Amino acid sequence: MNLQSLVVVALRLIALNFLLETIIMSVPVTLQLLRLHEPTPFDLPLVVWLIFGVLLAWSILLWIFALPIARLVTRRLPQDISFGAMPLADCYSIAFIGVGLYYIAGYLARVLKLTCHLFKGAAACSGTWWVREVDGSAIAQAFIPFVAGILLFIYGREWAVMLARKHEKVHSHSLSDSN
Repeated sequence: MNLQSLVVVALRLIALNFLLETIIMSVPVTLQLLRLHEPTPFDLPLVVWLIFGVLLAWSILLWIFALPIARLVTRRLPQDISFGAMPLADCYSIAFIGVGLYYIAGYLARVLKLTCHLFKGAAACSGTWWVREVDGSAIAQAFIPFVAGILLFIYGREWAVMLARKHEKVHSHSLSDSN
């Protein structure tokens, strides 16, 4: 395992977290603005869309440019790190599954509490007026990270293998270009 690969894994985890936090932050703001103005989502102020777009772009750019950033950061450092014979796919797997478990464990209590609250509200009232009483931002802040954690836990190994293959392909291509 080399240091550059480890930095790429860390940067991509940071990018995933940044993307998730961007989504979690934007949902309550958007819901609040929609309640105030009652427009379609496209009638929201341009500033809201601009901020969301910039934050989303930063997380995507961090993901895309993780390898060049890692090269820049580690260029003067020794590249070998001894993790035994652990391949890059295993590092990605440990990271994705670990972060998935972290989100699942961290948000499970909120998800269960909100789900119970929703079922009680639906069972206690006939009609749909209770839906207006539901705090959409609280639901988004609990369910989005929980679902992201489940996806990371379930698909973490598949994504890890895919990313490791892509990284090896890019790395071998850059080595052949330098020769």
